[in-house]
Amino acid sequence: MRTSICLFLLILFFNPPLKSQWETSANFGKGLIYDLEFITNQFGYAYCWPDDGSIFYIYTTDQGESWEKLNFPENETGFVQFLDENIVFLLSNGRLFKSIDRGENWNQISTILNVNYKVMFLSETVGYAFGHNRLLKTVDGTNFSDVTPEFEQSTNAVLNNFYFKNELEGFCVSGDRDDFSGFILKTIDGGENWVYKYTNNFESYEKVHFIDDDHAIAIGCIGSNVETFDNGETWSLLDWGVPFTVVDVSNVGPDLIYVVGTVATGGGMPKNFSCSSDGGITWTSSRTPISPITSVEFVNENVGFIINTFYTDSMEIFKTSVGCSSVNNTENKNFILFSNQNIIFFRNFYTRESIC
Repeated sequence: MRTSICLFLLILFFNPPLKSQWETSANFGKGLIYDLEFITNQFGYAYCWPDDGSIFYIYTTDQGESWEKLNFPENETGFVQFLDENIVFLLSNGRLFKSIDRGENWNQISTILNVNYKVMFLSETVGYAFGHNRLLKTVDGTNFSDVTPEFEQSTNAVLNNFYFKNELEGFCVSGDRDDFSGFILKTIDGGENWVYKYTNNFESYEKVHFIDDDHAIAIGCIGSNVETFDNGETWSLLDWGVPFTVVDVSNVGPDLIYVVGTVATGGGMPKNFSCSSDGGITWTSSRTPISPITSVEFVNENVGFIINTFYTDSMEIFKTSVGCSSVNNTENKNFILFSNQNIIFFRNFYTRESIC
């Protein structure tokens, strides 16, 4: 009996329970949770779609220790972007609203016809709005002009997403309705002109994530991710060797990289979380409390968050405070095996336009 107890304690010592690595940071009941993003070490927000359809955003000011609901203008709901902890933009039914006091008061600042999906401001005056295959730009915070790429290589291309590094350099990722081919385009003049930088005949792309000024990853809809080391001038297939299809990336500096995904290459419960401390050369992989993971955000080398975008009984955000040490072979709960294409579809189905 004493031997058994000692053995049990020894196992616990070398394999700490899952709860010690990942704790529930937020739980808002049944529904879907999207677009977890931290803009500072302490301040982050996420989009929640409960099963009763009452869409709302949550935010934290204390690194996920507590979460609050963002107040919307009456009878309005839509896509939110926080420029800082107080200034927030809301794109709702083609109308653009702005709050300078974290949602306590709102002012409508523009009407944008037929654009409903995403807004991205780089400052209080320079920003972009996206939806229904259009990309619009403002330089005064009110008036918008059309800077949608022309997609000369495809007559049936759909703009899936965009990302701007600064006021001049930006990227668009797209796909073709007919053959699912994908394109990456770049601008160096704020969207006035776009240049094709990469074409894949079998893969549409969903987003771009920059690890440093030159190194970036483009996430594909069915797993053929690509990377660049020259600020998007050239792209090549990414092979990090992790045991799953990568669907999201977070990094703390150029060397410490976290990736998440689904579809294990081996048997048993899948490993869906990996960490590299040498810029992606070597990786350590593990399981997490949820599968699949569709979003990861690390705010420093120790503190990070994961979510599962699929509809579940609990819109949960999980948090770790031990960084790469959270990489342990622990068991999943709520395990669902989906392909990467399913994940991207669920993340984007409410746009009704993404090729992913």
